[in-house]
Amino acid sequence: MTPVSLTPVQILASLATAGLLLAILAGSIGCWSLWLGGRRLKSTATGPQATIGLIDVAMTIVVLFMLISLAVTSWRTIFNSAQREDIQVVRVSEQQPATGTETIDATEAASESSEAVNVAPAKKELTEKQFLFSGFAITTQLICVVLMTGFICARTGCSLKRLGWRSDQCVGDLLAGLQCFLMVTPPLFLFNAILVQFTEIPYEHPIQKMLEQYPWLLGVAFWQASIVAPISEEFAFRTLLVGWFESIHYSRNKFSAWMFGLQESKPSFITQEHIDGSSPTGAANPIAVHSNLELSPAVGPCAGEPLDPPAVFSASSAQESAASKPFVPPWWPAILSGVFFGLAHFSYGVSWVNLILFGIVLGRLYQIRQSLIPVILVHMLFNSLSIALFGLKILMPNTMPQ
Repeated sequence: MTPVSLTPVQILASLATAGLLLAILAGSIGCWSLWLGGRRLKSTATGPQATIGLIDVAMTIVVLFMLISLAVTSWRTIFNSAQREDIQVVRVSEQQPATGTETIDATEAASESSEAVNVAPAKKELTEKQFLFSGFAITTQLICVVLMTGFICARTGCSLKRLGWRSDQCVGDLLAGLQCFLMVTPPLFLFNAILVQFTEIPYEHPIQKMLEQYPWLLGVAFWQASIVAPISEEFAFRTLLVGWFESIHYSRNKFSAWMFGLQESKPSFITQEHIDGSSPTGAANPIAVHSNLELSPAVGPCAGEPLDPPAVFSASSAQESAASKPFVPPWWPAILSGVFFGLAHFSYGVSWVNLILFGIVLGRLYQIRQSLIPVILVHMLFNSLSIALFGLKILMPNTMPQ
């Protein structure tokens, strides 16, 4: 296919895609220049997001399973009802009067026509219905997010802010998400291309195959990949997993914290050790503890032994210390959540390796911003770009690489 043979729509789509990719590349170069020049993402972390326990992770799995089962039952009820109506119509049409050999011929013709219409295209209709069902069923993930957010808030008494649903720094979160997207997208696409070239394993995604057969389902694919998946997956892998891993990190192997997370209470009790590290005089590895998080000497963020007796400070003194000694979250919750995120996409060729790195970046971004807004934005933009490239491949099948 040459530029002369392209239709006006194809030409506009090509120019728009090329312009978008060039803009992303230019933005990436600019963001990396600022990063290397010292202007990095501002951390707004004030303490561990350690409200989540194993009970929350397990309850999420149970609730999601129940919602999907309900969706499957509802879909089968609707589909079987419609199928029975179609069968009834066929039976009525077969009862038309006929005589002699015409009756046999008409019956055979009707039978062949029925098989041609209802059997041969059945696979196509079933495949379409399966994809539509996936768009219907995946919506249950959003319902699960709402239900589990309410459950955790009711169980722990924490605010929505502690679960990443915060609006007090919305502008900064959006800018941080945009900057992160511009920085990571070109390297990840390049790394994925190298992996595909080296392993000779093409990128395969069920949505891509579906769109090649049924382009009119592009809207359903966008709903799944660019709206539902970023919200539900970021809540699962960041709010739940990172929050639970931080509960484990700061629990000092206390079973109740592993199971139920570090609970909030007022007033907060913060020891000098919790603020300064292992030394009451201001040791290394300083961290600031969230003002609403109870960290008793038995359940605290430090690995050393508590002071005996512990020095108790007011919330105001803790906030002053936090301002001078910013909280630095541990890396391993972000790394481990990223590994789980990549392995959850294991069936998509070799892209799961790429997505492990992507998940680690999103996990760390969530830790330093303590907000779901930037990570959801990055995820949405990343998936939307993939859907746009899928759409261009469908529009221009002979020009896009396989």
